[in-house]
Amino acid sequence: VSVAFHIVCFCFGNHEAWIRGNRKGTPAPETSLEKLDRIHTICQNLQVYTSPVRLVCHHNGQHVLLLPLWSWYHSSWDIEPDLPKSLTPSLDPSKKVMDYRFCKW
Repeated sequence: VSVAFHIVCFCFGNHEAWIRGNRKGTPAPETSLEKLDRIHTICQNLQVYTSPVRLVCHHNGQHVLLLPLWSWYHSSWDIEPDLPKSLTPSLDPSKKVMDYRFCKW
């Protein structure tokens, strides 16, 4: 991809943090952080930006700064009041949302 484009940027998402077994003979990482570190190394080797980068428009010289947002949600950070029972899902999100099961911190 970086051969076809002048610059390629990447910001990992929740699916990249999933630990789901071996892939193509490579042992699975033990933690999600280890997996994200592997992805970051691959991106560096391919000259794909994963950190802030400033782009300059050749036509007018204006700058654009791309800032990847590396963030994560955890229910312990939730300080908002709970939803009313009528709006609460019938299934516990930790049983439905794969992030809780496939990420290992």
